[in-house]
Amino acid sequence: MDKERMIDLIWFFVAISVFSTVIFFARDSIADLIAAITKGVRL
Repeated sequence: MDKERMIDLIWFFVAISVFSTVIFFARDSIADLIAAITKGVRL
């Protein structure tokens, strides 16, 4: 595998790790946000 491809792969895994960590910690906030949005849509 060439170096650039490997760097892309590393960044890909880093991005996924960060994303899942953010989702994990913001899960409750996101749930509240979705509930607020759906409530707003229903009205």
